[in-house]
Amino acid sequence: MKKQISCFAILLLILCLASCNKNVGLNGKVIFSDDKSPVPCGTVCFDSGSVLSRGTIRSDGTFTMGSLKETDGLLPGTYNVFFIDAHEQTGTSNTSDGMPGEPIYTSLIHKKYLSANTSELTQTVETSTKELNFELDRNPDIAKK
Repeated sequence: MKKQISCFAILLLILCLASCNKNVGLNGKVIFSDDKSPVPCGTVCFDSGSVLSRGTIRSDGTFTMGSLKETDGLLPGTYNVFFIDAHEQTGTSNTSDGMPGEPIYTSLIHKKYLSANTSELTQTVETSTKELNFELDRNPDIAKK
């Protein structure tokens, strides 16, 4: 009987903890600041210092945040925001035998957004937060299409 009560207490505690840590479903859009066109690829990352949540940026600039799964949202809290993989192929490396080499990729967005330490973007997510949008500067070293 003691073992059953103990198992029940542990199960109850797990259910309480799970219900206290409700993820916030969060969608958004990432656009370029100069002409408001969508950033067509990449990943938006929310870093709390202990948890990293991410969302894949689709070709129309939209994203949905996820923590454990791709679209399961994230916990309420304050996050440093940065972006990765927002790049396009801009060339091919040369090989000594004249064969095509590895593709060369260049970031579409300004390099400051590529790290939580330099992006200067901080976002507080509350249970009422449903959508967040970001305007990013283009990489000045790549021509606008």
